[in-house]
Amino acid sequence: MRNVVASPLSGLDAGGRCDVRPLVARFDDAVCADPELSHLGGRFLFAIDDGRGDVINGAFDLGFLATGPDLGVVLAGSSGHGWEVSLGTAVPMLLTLAREFASRTGRGESAWHVDELENPLGPAPTARPEVPAPPRTPLGAVGRHAVVAVPLGLLRREHVDALAQVADRVRVTPWRSLVIEDAAAALPGLEAVGLVTHSGSPWNRLHACTGLPGCDRSALDTRALARQLAPLLPAGRLPVHVSGCARRCGTPATAYVDVLAPTSTGEALSTIREQEASWT
Repeated sequence: MRNVVASPLSGLDAGGRCDVRPLVARFDDAVCADPELSHLGGRFLFAIDDGRGDVINGAFDLGFLATGPDLGVVLAGSSGHGWEVSLGTAVPMLLTLAREFASRTGRGESAWHVDELENPLGPAPTARPEVPAPPRTPLGAVGRHAVVAVPLGLLRREHVDALAQVADRVRVTPWRSLVIEDAAAALPGLEAVGLVTHSGSPWNRLHACTGLPGCDRSALDTRALARQLAPLLPAGRLPVHVSGCARRCGTPATAYVDVLAPTSTGEALSTIREQEASWT
């Protein structure tokens, strides 16, 4: 299993400093071909950013940030320090660091992530890049391409059927959305089946945990309640998260409206209004 996030629009717009698609393909092939890396834990995350700052600003274990058409910096964890490399040497550097992590944890060092190691990974760092602020998450038309969000992160049959009419493949983003090449003209049809194409949709801030029947700890079907809430959701600026129990799985990392196991849609709406008012 490889956990790799990469700038989803790389090579499709002018937002990045280089097209990282070939680098991602080479990296994935190299990881699959290296038996040592099969020992990496399932939570180990690689981030490959084309320079726009969309994926490198999140949590990751090993990353690459493009700083020019043929240059970049390999980063280990959250220290902000790294090693300047060319596009041609980025993959070998990432593999070397990943092998070191696998070797150290295989010898008994207890760590799931690079930041948990007792001593820093790799040689002495040689660069500290200026990481750009993350851009606004795209939605709708991006040039001739399309970006659509998926309500609750759950693709339904009608979504897949509509996508199949306009594309053979899509790119899945880290933000519960899809990038569809050459599909800007198809946005009305994708919106008609429930995919989100504009920032005013309630699904841009409405989330839910798994809920019943997928989780037996939950007191309710959270997704069904969220679908009932969507057309009624009052205006607000905070994410709204519906939880089926006190564990509150999947809550946003930022401030949010906490809708905990409501007994009805009315109770949920009352909670949302009260908490939104307390933040204004």
